[in-house]
Amino acid sequence: MLTPPRVAQSRPAVRLLLLCALSMAGCSGNKLVPVSGTVTRHGLAVPNLGVHFVPEKGLGSHGLTDQAGRFELLLSTGEQGAVLGPHKVWVQLPADPQNRSALQRRASEPDMEAMLIKYGNSETTPLTVEVKEGQEDIKVILD
Repeated sequence: MLTPPRVAQSRPAVRLLLLCALSMAGCSGNKLVPVSGTVTRHGLAVPNLGVHFVPEKGLGSHGLTDQAGRFELLLSTGEQGAVLGPHKVWVQLPADPQNRSALQRRASEPDMEAMLIKYGNSETTPLTVEVKEGQEDIKVILD
C-alpha cells in the first residue's frame, strides 16, 4: 500500500517560498522602508486619490490620500512601505462602484482631467521620486 508523502518533508521548501513571497528583503535584495507623504496640486491637498510608486526593480506600492492629501504606502503583499530606490509615480481616481456618476464628474473636471492625462499612466508619467532610508515623508507635487 502506498503512503501519502509526508507534509513535514516539504515544510522547509514551503516556508522558503512563503518568505520569498512575503518579504521583499529576503529574496529580492530590495529593502523595504515605511513611506508616507502628501499629494498636492497648485499648493492644495488632493483628497481621495490613488497613488502608485513603481520601482525599477521589485514590487510596487500604493496608497490612497485622505482629505488632507496624506497617504501611506503598502506593497501588493500588504506589507507597509516601499522598496528603496527610484520610483515612477502615477495617480488615479479610486474605483467607487456605488458612486460612479460622482467619480465620472470628478474625472471630467478640467483640472482633474489635465492631472490624470499627465500623471495617470505608469508608462508616461514624468514624475519620479527617490525612496531613501529614513525618508518617510515624501511630498508628491502634481503641477
